[in-house]
Amino acid sequence: MKALSTFLLLGLLVVGAACAIAQRTPDRPPGVNADSWVPINENLGIVLVSSSDNQGGPPVAIPSQPLLLGVPSNGYFMVRRANRWVRLVVVEPFRGPGDAG
Repeated sequence: MKALSTFLLLGLLVVGAACAIAQRTPDRPPGVNADSWVPINENLGIVLVSSSDNQGGPPVAIPSQPLLLGVPSNGYFMVRRANRWVRLVVVEPFRGPGDAG
């Protein structure tokens, strides 16, 4: 009986260790600071940048809305594709004839 319980205990330890090793730790794109990374899931996240980091980028317009809780932040999306992080560029849809502008 002692041998059986020892065998079961060793089996549980091996299975638990294998699961712990196989579990993927959340990571971020290379070169992104931990305090700038906001993960959404394991394959998508947002990189927050300060206004000094966004040199040459468009200025941020701050609307005067009563529901605005804080100053907006600059940032961009990153997605992991085939174990490689890629920056997403949001493109405005094409405005065709008859679209109000």
